[in-house]
Amino acid sequence: MLTLLGNLESGNVHKIQMMLAYLNLRFARVDVAQTRDEPRRPEFLALNPMGKVPVVVLDGGDVLAESGAVLYWFGRDTPLWPRDSLAQTEVLRWMFFEQYSHEPALAVLRYARRFATSPPSADRVRELENKSRFVLAAMDGQLARRPWIAGSHCTLADYALYPYTKWADEADLRLEQYSSVEQWLRFEAQPRFLPLGTEGAVSVKKFQEYFGRPKIKPLDRAAPPIRSPQSARARPRLHGHGHGHGHGGGTSPSKGGSGGASALPCLRVGGRGERPRSPRVQVV
Repeated sequence: MLTLLGNLESGNVHKIQMMLAYLNLRFARVDVAQTRDEPRRPEFLALNPMGKVPVVVLDGGDVLAESGAVLYWFGRDTPLWPRDSLAQTEVLRWMFFEQYSHEPALAVLRYARRFATSPPSADRVRELENKSRFVLAAMDGQLARRPWIAGSHCTLADYALYPYTKWADEADLRLEQYSSVEQWLRFEAQPRFLPLGTEGAVSVKKFQEYFGRPKIKPLDRAAPPIRSPQSARARPRLHGHGHGHGHGGGTSPSKGGSGGASALPCLRVGGRGERPRSPRVQVV
């Protein structure tokens, strides 16, 4: 089964939930939240070195990251992704707008007002408010000319822009000032639409349930004595909750030349220093 890592308060995660619901795909979710600093934990960084949600682990073990890329992966063979190359470019234009202009304004302002433990300065709030109004006005102008953000029908760009636009009220901004954006919220009539904050997964695990707490396997005191250095090559094993695809916690140790000093501490087993090894992770 597909596994989505992220939390319900994230608009970027909700984009993926909406897409999976649209496709009627079953998936499990692992609750990973920035407010708990979990995306920066070594276990998570082994899946996505960028330290951000969402992340999707496919049935075969491949890992998808970055919300726009994940939307494309699942939507590329649907009517949400046009066949014409020029139309595709227009969809990408608005998806890039969402990540580089829209989300850094609206999502950051919402985070500052709802989740930040230290409130930003008044100057920073004004800057975010101005940027947020600018991007909403840009959307409003575009939607005054077209029924959907990238053309005549709903596309991946609309899925990308919906969550943080709809959450504008949580950033203390009023969408009533942007009438075309308000009309565009008919997006909510899309097939199998999933409202914000709604759980779309068939099962949910906490961070530690999924990744486990790494432990060093204790040495068996009843084991026979080691006879020679050559026979004492067994490495200590790190135990954690795997998810069946080799994406366990921890990052790979740096490679060093033989006989050189290591920058990482060694575990002492039988008087010899050994490093636990981590599996490689492919990020798609």
